[in-house]
Parts: sequence; C-alpha cells; structure tokens
Amino acid sequence: MLPFLIYTLLMSKLFDLQNKNVLLTGASKGMGLAMAQGLVNHGANVVISSRKLDQCQKAIENINESIGQEKAFAFSCNASSKDELNALVDFSKSKLGSITTLVCNAGVNSFFGSMSEIDDASYDKTMNTCLLYTSDAADEGLGVDLGGRRI
Repeated sequence: MLPFLIYTLLMSKLFDLQNKNVLLTGASKGMGLAMAQGLVNHGANVVISSRKLDQCQKAIENINESIGQEKAFAFSCNASSKDELNALVDFSKSKLGSITTLVCNAGVNSFFGSMSEIDDASYDKTMNTCLLYTSDAADEGLGVDLGGRRI
C-alpha cells in the first residue's frame, strides 16, 4: 500500500495541471476520452469535442461525476470545418476564459491502407484536419500563438 501512496503523491506533483485550460478534439471515446479523464484528474479544465454531441455529453457527465465537480465541457464539432472549429474556440473561451493547451486528436478516415500508398489528396485532408485547421482556429480565435503547446 505504501508504494502506491508514494506513486500517487509523486504523480500528482509531476503532472499538476491546475489552472490549465485544454481544448481536446476527438475526445468522446477511446484515447481522446482517456486523455480528457487524465487531464481533469490532474487538475485541468477541458473542453472535449467530437461530431456527436450525445457522446460528448455522456463523456463529460462521467468525467465530472468521477471528480465531483464540473471541469469538463462538451461541444459538437466537425474538425474538418473551419466554421465549426471557430465556434468550438469561441465556446471554449466562454467556458474556460482562455486556452493554454490544444490537443488535436480528431480522426480522419479518408484512406485505409499502408501510409506508403496514401494518395496526396488523402494525406492533405488528414494533415489539414488534424493539424492545420484546428491550430489555425485556435490561433485566430485566441489572437495569440499557443507557443508550441499543441499535441
């Protein structure tokens, strides 16, 4: 029991995310949901998004219930739509006040197969959705550079 307590104390100090506000795309299930839960467990406030609002709502209900307070918020957003991403940033700012960290986890399924065989259009769609559009929306919506805090 003592090693577990030491581990728990050590981890809470190493990963103190108090006063951090995270915008996390693709977070209603799977790895995104696990990241959201971990971020909140370590003190961060999180806005999660995916295309399905009902899944986001269920996710934040479970997250908030697990910690006994409201630190997670849900918003429906298609990460390949610049207009929806801008609305996501506006929502995040209204709930969190600011965004300190951006995690781009939205999935794009425009190609199935080996990466060595991906066509240019599918590659561009994946990169634009996962990195360019989300980062641009955050930069424009915030009016500041996130200073490299993009995952």
